[in-house]
Amino acid sequence: MININNSQKWLLKLFLIFFIVTFSILIIFLWRPQYFLNDVELFIENKISIITSGKLDIGNFEGNFIEGFTMTNVRYQQNNNIIFSSGKMFIDPDLSSMLLGNIVISEVTMHNTYYHDIINKSLQENSSGNLIYPEFNYKIRSLFLDNSIVIYNNVLYK
Repeated sequence: MININNSQKWLLKLFLIFFIVTFSILIIFLWRPQYFLNDVELFIENKISIITSGKLDIGNFEGNFIEGFTMTNVRYQQNNNIIFSSGKMFIDPDLSSMLLGNIVISEVTMHNTYYHDIINKSLQENSSGNLIYPEFNYKIRSLFLDNSIVIYNNVLYK
């Protein structure tokens, strides 16, 4: 049998307490991210607005990393043109991929969606004439569009 002296017991207890606190904070962050981010929709709106030249507005944002996030009244505008709007969006992140450092979304469901691919001056073209959109480095496994209108290259898709 191994003899453990008092300092080793104290160190083991300290390590155990540290592990429990860290694990608890992680679970709370995954289940209730709003405890760590005061205004989640404002945080996302600001991040998207910094990366792109447009403005993102989210009416309501709720959910968590475990069950997914629901956003309502989402609108993205550039140069006073509505590029994207959705009455309701559901986003289900893939936690196992996030632990590996990749942003992977298992499912995106959009209801009452409008998307208009307007070529504007804020997007750059490469030498082949193809548009270069801002790099977000993410992957979406499933995309469901319900009651949606898409205008791409001046062609209407319903």
